[in-house]
Amino acid sequence: MVYGSDTYMTNEHDFTTERIFNAISGVGVKITDYVGADKTAHIPLRLNKLLVLIIGEYAFSKKELEMVTLPNSIKNICHGSFAHNNLTEIIIPMSVTYIGPQAFENNQLTSLIIQNNVEMIGTKAFANNQLSEIEFPDSVTLIGRHAFFGNPLKSVTIGKDVYIEKDDLGYEGFCVCYSQNNKSAGTYICENDMWVKKGTAPLASAIQR
Repeated sequence: MVYGSDTYMTNEHDFTTERIFNAISGVGVKITDYVGADKTAHIPLRLNKLLVLIIGEYAFSKKELEMVTLPNSIKNICHGSFAHNNLTEIIIPMSVTYIGPQAFENNQLTSLIIQNNVEMIGTKAFANNQLSEIEFPDSVTLIGRHAFFGNPLKSVTIGKDVYIEKDDLGYEGFCVCYSQNNKSAGTYICENDMWVKKGTAPLASAIQR
């Protein structure tokens, strides 16, 4: 999958937008609704000659989408933006710093790539998908409650001292294991229903998923 860009043949009439101002990026647009019929949505870098900066609340929710490409201009993906679709993979581009609550909830994601610069991942952002592994970039500092609830996670790669709201991933065992390892960076894996930090022996007090 590649990022959305001006090279795609995009019908601007597929998107409802509003003009916004960003202190860093200047004037841009927020997509408020997707009205296209295609189950593949290539979000362009620009609409109406302005950079696409924000994906609005529920803008692409319940559209039966199977594929989405995101441009490297988006700063925020808001509450429920892509929830309740049939997406199987997504790449979060480097421009994104915030992924809102329930942004990708209830899809069929088996592949997720989060590029460096994302700082916050909201409550239930990726809940109820099919992710077995997740790799957080070092830029992530906060993961909301139940952000990955309902996924068959077996491997989590995470940075140091990430603040995780209690039982965020839906697996108390991972949260406890991460805390017992002083929130140290590394890869944590689930073996025989027990979370351990890769390359270390299980702690006596480690608990099951």
